[in-house]
Amino acid sequence: MGLELAVREPPSLPPIRTSENDAKLHEESPSKSGNDEDVDCCVTPKSEETAVKPVLLCPPAPKKKPRPAKRICSSAQGRYFPVLDDLTLVFIPVPCPATKKARVA
Repeated sequence: MGLELAVREPPSLPPIRTSENDAKLHEESPSKSGNDEDVDCCVTPKSEETAVKPVLLCPPAPKKKPRPAKRICSSAQGRYFPVLDDLTLVFIPVPCPATKKARVA
């Protein structure tokens, strides 16, 4: 009455071939594949095109521009306005039109 599971091995997958040389190695008999001089398999490329390029130096970070000096108006420095003791003479009252009276009907 229990649950029975059949344990099977997964099916074997064929080997992955990444290049023609790899395929030739699998086709040859194991006695011939022992000689490394006849078969060109994994070889490090040594040409100048594939060589690692030297690391280029990055330019330095841009520098902050100096803050401009605060500008002081040169013409305002030499001016001096004398102040009167009585400020009522400086401010002239503006004449106002007569106020209208509301009519009561």
